[in-house]
Amino acid sequence: MRKKQTSKMKAVIDPGRYGLTVIDTFFGVHRPRQDQKLLIEGDLVKDSKGKVHRFAYQKDDEIFVEPV
Repeated sequence: MRKKQTSKMKAVIDPGRYGLTVIDTFFGVHRPRQDQKLLIEGDLVKDSKGKVHRFAYQKDDEIFVEPV
């Protein structure tokens, strides 16, 4: 059976299951956001290696990010 194709999703519920932490930047300092339940296109995320990226979209259970 062929895997079902999905469209690009611009939001993710519970980004922690992908190993991402949603962050905010205050005066040039990256800090984890209080609410880690929702990730929306354009939000900054930190991966497990500590690198900061900008969330682009989710497709077929994969997260796509852009460099900051």
